[in-house]
Amino acid sequence: MRLSPLEAHALCALLVCVDLVARAWRIQWITSGLGHRISFFEAFRLNAYGDAACAVTPLRVGGEPARLAGMLAARVPGTAAAIAILLEVAWAWPVIIVSAAALAGRTAPSWWQTAGRHSR
Repeated sequence: MRLSPLEAHALCALLVCVDLVARAWRIQWITSGLGHRISFFEAFRLNAYGDAACAVTPLRVGGEPARLAGMLAARVPGTAAAIAILLEVAWAWPVIIVSAAALAGRTAPSWWQTAGRHSR
């Protein structure tokens, strides 16, 4: 499959939005299980703040403190907020490991093999 640069950027933007929505639902679900409710918009916003903090801090160290601050601003108690973030991070790693293992046996996709080359 060959994508134009515009199509590739649109696909990436769509995937970022899907990721933010899924993580917002997940953090809502976890905090609800801990007995505290936050709105979808608050969950979406705190994840977006966390991503922004990751982008501007070395080694992505600012992401989780920014998400914690967002949860505290949404009036989730500190202990519940910390537990929710730890659970979400802990549940993300098995998905990453399984995905990496599934892709490890495959050859690199064609877009990776041609990365950095410009067609004229």
